[in-house]
Amino acid sequence: MGRGTIKIKMFDGIVRTLGDVRYIPDLKKNLISLGTLNSIDCSISIKGGVTKVSKGAMVIMKGSSNDNSELWHKRLGHLSEGGMLELHKRKLLQGVKSCKLDFCKFCVFGKQKRVSFKAASHTSKGVLDYVHTDVWGPIKHISNGGARYFVTFIDDFSRKNEERSKLDPKSKECIFHRYEEGVKGYTLWDPVAKKRVISRDVVFNEAQMLNTNATSSERQGHTVEIELHEQRTKSTDESIDEQSLEDLEEHPSDS
Repeated sequence: MGRGTIKIKMFDGIVRTLGDVRYIPDLKKNLISLGTLNSIDCSISIKGGVTKVSKGAMVIMKGSSNDNSELWHKRLGHLSEGGMLELHKRKLLQGVKSCKLDFCKFCVFGKQKRVSFKAASHTSKGVLDYVHTDVWGPIKHISNGGARYFVTFIDDFSRKNEERSKLDPKSKECIFHRYEEGVKGYTLWDPVAKKRVISRDVVFNEAQMLNTNATSSERQGHTVEIELHEQRTKSTDESIDEQSLEDLEEHPSDS
């Protein structure tokens, strides 16, 4: 049995470091003491079968009890929480306890809708029947002619419309950048197209931290590094069994 520092790579590529950890080769599960977390100014909340560990305003770990809600959610074609709750009341979902679903990016890709506007009070039957115009400025970067404003004119009848098939995704996975001044939307970074996007039709995944330095293969794996400061064994020459390390890798920390 040893005691030291352990580094655990999470599913999103973030490496968490836990200090003063006891390593027990025969232990089949990784255990984290809530009392120890509370002693380092972490707050723990348990609600609806979900446990969250927060430090200040940031959620650093999250875990849930064994529940088949996610499995049934996928089996039923990514059914909503309301639909699953109705089936749960009729006792048609075996093994489901809370019907609480985590963020599902596939639901966003397939079902996301734009933020609604007010109903239009006009109809355009031909070109130039209705024209949208807007003045933008002053802008920071002055044009070659010294202008700091520009005007746009968009014809409502002949303007460009989005062309997409039924199977095309309705959303893109982007990274939040900042709030743009003077714009009713969010500034996002599209890592695929490598450009900035301004949109107000956004759904945030607040349960996962994106690690842009990790590759896709690194995000799928669970790597565990152990640094032992002292050994408590019968023999001083005895080392940690490789099979014990493999058992620890097969049971990553629930966070």
